[in-house]
Amino acid sequence: MSFKALDWAIFFIVPIAAWIIGNIWRQRGTWRGYFLAQGKLNTRGVAAAYFGANLTFTTIFLVLSEEGYRRGYWAFSIPVFWVFGTGLFVWCYGRLRPFTVQGLTLHQVLGDTFKSPSLQRWASLWTIV
Repeated sequence: MSFKALDWAIFFIVPIAAWIIGNIWRQRGTWRGYFLAQGKLNTRGVAAAYFGANLTFTTIFLVLSEEGYRRGYWAFSIPVFWVFGTGLFVWCYGRLRPFTVQGLTLHQVLGDTFKSPSLQRWASLWTIV
């Protein structure tokens, strides 16, 4: 296996992007800050999150490619709903911000808002599934 120019570009761009995001674009109190732990991640933490997210994305892409081939295009509805859910979260972030400032997860927010520990566990279960 040999690396192409694009592979090397990605290899060098990822640490630079992690440094920029970790040091310049912290933006506490925004949805971007939420995904970056309210600016508490250092460069190494941002890079680790970035690499982990890319490994997860690559794994999901490979699985969905196989499932799309075996079962048809309906398997690609999964990333569509993922993008929809992420967009919905970003849109609702203003209302969720007081909870995230306290350090609560979305599952804890649901449990606290509706005074239901069982709802919190149910939401956690569906996140895992």
